[in-house]
Amino acid sequence: MIRLKTIILFVLSAAAVLLPPAGLLAFAGEVGRQKDSLLTLLPALEGEAKLKILLEIAKYTRDTGEGMQAEEEAVDRLLREARLQKNKDMEAEALLLMLLCYNNYNDKERYLAISDEAGRFYLDNGYMEHYWEYLFLEVNLLHTSNDQEKVIGLIRELYDRAKSMNYAYGLALASCRLGTAYQIAKESDAAMEAFQEAWSHVKQVKDPRKRAKVVYYCGQALVLEYNRNHCYEQSLAILDEWSKNIEACRAWALENHESTFTSDISQIHCDMFRAETYTFTGDFAESDKYLARVAAVVDSYPPLVKNYFLHTQRIIHKERGEYEEALAVSARLKDYYAEKGEVLMYNSSAIDMRESLKSLGRYKEAVALGDEIMALTDSLYSVEHLRQLNELSMIYEVDKLEAQKQRQRLIIISVSAGCLLLAVIIAIYILYSLNLRRKTVSLYNQIREMTRAEKKAEHMLGLVPGAELSRGMKLFRELTQLMYHEKLFLDPEVDRRSVAARLGTNENYLANAIHEGAANTTFANYISGLRLAYSLDLLTGNPDMTLETVAQESGYASYSPFFRAFVKKYGMSPSEYRRLYSAKTV
Repeated sequence: MIRLKTIILFVLSAAAVLLPPAGLLAFAGEVGRQKDSLLTLLPALEGEAKLKILLEIAKYTRDTGEGMQAEEEAVDRLLREARLQKNKDMEAEALLLMLLCYNNYNDKERYLAISDEAGRFYLDNGYMEHYWEYLFLEVNLLHTSNDQEKVIGLIRELYDRAKSMNYAYGLALASCRLGTAYQIAKESDAAMEAFQEAWSHVKQVKDPRKRAKVVYYCGQALVLEYNRNHCYEQSLAILDEWSKNIEACRAWALENHESTFTSDISQIHCDMFRAETYTFTGDFAESDKYLARVAAVVDSYPPLVKNYFLHTQRIIHKERGEYEEALAVSARLKDYYAEKGEVLMYNSSAIDMRESLKSLGRYKEAVALGDEIMALTDSLYSVEHLRQLNELSMIYEVDKLEAQKQRQRLIIISVSAGCLLLAVIIAIYILYSLNLRRKTVSLYNQIREMTRAEKKAEHMLGLVPGAELSRGMKLFRELTQLMYHEKLFLDPEVDRRSVAARLGTNENYLANAIHEGAANTTFANYISGLRLAYSLDLLTGNPDMTLETVAQESGYASYSPFFRAFVKKYGMSPSEYRRLYSAKTV
């Protein structure tokens, strides 16, 4: 049986195919030489020609696997030049390249920092093809959450949009994503139906590059589901079609002088699925042949692909009764996910290890590992509870923004109506003032409620035993206690590096801990939230203190950034909040 973790890993792996990562080392060397040639041309170029060269350099940096920092710098250079030239076509390409860079290197914090901006840009400027790719990356993030109903609802919207456009590529991807959501929700019949529909749409995609992507993506999904239902002949038939498409795609790429990376990465996954399927049929000779093919090239691929290969090896070893080998592979995966802080995948790998230990008769070790799994599972429930509290806070933020938009609309209406009759101006002004007063008072009450909810959540986190917390949540609790006792956030120069040093950790672990414990927020937003919460007490407890002093005492360098942050979070100015508090106190 294919476990839930395999499905999740499949979702994450499949997302990378939108722009495939580095492949074979020999090709990487050739690409590197091409990049050097482009760099020599760059100083003499201007305008669109310069943008095209920067785009090629960004792609070559990605294809040679030089790492996230090099890829990010190359794409950022393209993005800045596109904005300087006001070339929206190139800006759209650069934003998608940046999203895919962060997605492929699993940097959720940086991804989330630009995803909203990219989505708005595509919609505002009519780049629907780019918007489509962006939406599927967003769905990919949602797949790893527990809210599969939300995932299914969003994918159905995408499916309906593709159907109204008669867009075969979109229908294939949407149907396949829907099938994966059904798999995770354990609705097997619905998943099979969705995957089969996806495969029917694949054959209607005319563009060779797009067809190669959806064959790779949908082929994996359908083979996984057929194997899960022991339909191995159907799996091998799909794999045969998949292989034919790879050859056709390679021929097209060579004819049109295009990269064969999509075909290369598709081939390695196709071979892995063949090895797995032949193992299920008992044909170990064929299975070993395809495993050897993958092993010969997989080291030149990024960690995501190599991890998928490890999962495939674990399944094959377990199916053959090679429990020692399966145990060793699961241990490697467990160590990897521990290093990356991926709690769910770490727990899943621990469960695999326990099963292998039981099969080997090493019951004492299995029991000890079972205790660890139980503790980790309990901590996940605690984290989920905190996540729900944070979701309530996010709902409040959305309502607050909507209230701000409504106030702006009322202002525009009142000004326009003022051009007609003075009586209408007075009437609208009175109605507006009353409504504004009611909304302002309501916002004030919501601020107080939100503050109490945040303190309650902080108190609840302090009550959870340390043994029941994940590593990230433990670090987040230490951070909270440090901030509470020493109030480092009051220092305008405080940064992530200095705080990480105080906690005896590194910046990445600190960022991940804040992301996990504070509703996907960043370090800067976390510090800003502490400063704003502190400013509320200064505003209400020190009525004679000037607003500029409140800003400085709260950790802001000046009043201007404090004012902007306060209005953005609470929907009213500091002076309005102080006035409402004084009125309620009287």
